[in-house]
Amino acid sequence: MRASGRSVSADDIRYLEELYGLNRPFLLRYGKWFFNLLQGDMGQSLIHGMPVKRLISERYWLTVTISFASLLFVFAVAVPIGIYSATHQYAPSDYVFTVFGFIGLATPNFLLALLLQFAINGWTDWSVGGLFSPQHALAPWSLGKVVDLAAARAVRAMRAVKAVQAVR
Repeated sequence: MRASGRSVSADDIRYLEELYGLNRPFLLRYGKWFFNLLQGDMGQSLIHGMPVKRLISERYWLTVTISFASLLFVFAVAVPIGIYSATHQYAPSDYVFTVFGFIGLATPNFLLALLLQFAINGWTDWSVGGLFSPQHALAPWSLGKVVDLAAARAVRAMRAVKAVQAVR
C-alpha cells in the first residue's frame, strides 16, 4: 500500500499481517495452505472477493474449449504442410514453410499472445485482455500509449489494494 503512495499506520500493517497470517512462521503458513489445498480450498481471490475454486471452475470449460480448438487448428495446418514438405523436399515452397516454422519456434509465447491480443482488438474492437484503455486501444503508438500500457499494471495493483480494504 505504501508503493501506491498511501500512508499506512502500524495498526494497519499489524491488522493485515494477522488477517493473512503473515505473522506466523513460514512453514506453518505453508503447511496450512497445503492442507487446505488437499481439501480443495484454494483460498479467496483478493481482486474478485470470491473463492478461487469458483473462479477456476467458471473459466475451466472455456479454457478447455480454446485449448482443443487450438489443437485442431495446429493439426489442420501442420499435417498438410508436413506432407507437402515431405513430398516436395528442397523446393522453394519447402524453404518458405521451414523459415515460417523457425520463426514460429523462435517467437516467445508471451510476445505472440500480446501481438494476437493487439491484432484482434484492432480487427474486431473486442477488448481481449484489457491491454489498453479504450481511448488508446486504436491510437497510433505514442508516449501516451506506452504510459497507458504501464498504467494498466498500476490500476490492477490499486484494485488489489481496494479489495484488501473491502475485506477489512
